[in-house]
Amino acid sequence: MGLASLNTHLTHSLATPHSNAWPHGGCVTSEWVKCLSSSLEANTQSRHPPRNVSNVLPKSVMEQLFKKCTDLLVNEPTLLRLSPGADVVVNVVGDTHGQFHDVLHLLELAGDPSPTNWYVFNGDFVDRGAWGVEVLAVLMAWKLAHPAHVFLLRGNHECEFCTEVYGYKRELLTKYGGQPGKALYRRFLQLGAALP
Repeated sequence: MGLASLNTHLTHSLATPHSNAWPHGGCVTSEWVKCLSSSLEANTQSRHPPRNVSNVLPKSVMEQLFKKCTDLLVNEPTLLRLSPGADVVVNVVGDTHGQFHDVLHLLELAGDPSPTNWYVFNGDFVDRGAWGVEVLAVLMAWKLAHPAHVFLLRGNHECEFCTEVYGYKRELLTKYGGQPGKALYRRFLQLGAALP
């Protein structure tokens, strides 16, 4: 490979966030979530069109996030009663509305979810902001990595009416294309129905 060709390859590699495959063995870890978050953040700051998110977060991975998280949520009670210990911090976050960079900043300030650092996300994860796909993917991943320390609640935007009017359905169709976007939207509606 010549110097010019190598330089072009390196520039492309650094500018294009890598794809995230579903974790080997199917176990979502904190490290995997951080890698996913970093890749998605790099993609939002690139000059790639919105559709590029499907290269960073493939439909198959997004489907797994929806499926695994829905499976987990249907086993939670409709009314959650939290009993944190005295040494546990509970961070309550509401109305992220697709503001991905705000969510990442909040996690940076308050710290990653852990047995002593819980999160309650009060719904309205999507719509209005440009990065509802990214916000919801990261929140579902954290829920899967720390099911006893991350709680996702349903807001009024986790339903068909609001997401058709305020943009999340259109965002999925734009970022994943017609049929794949529609399939993911059906998964989203199932997730919304399972949220407490």
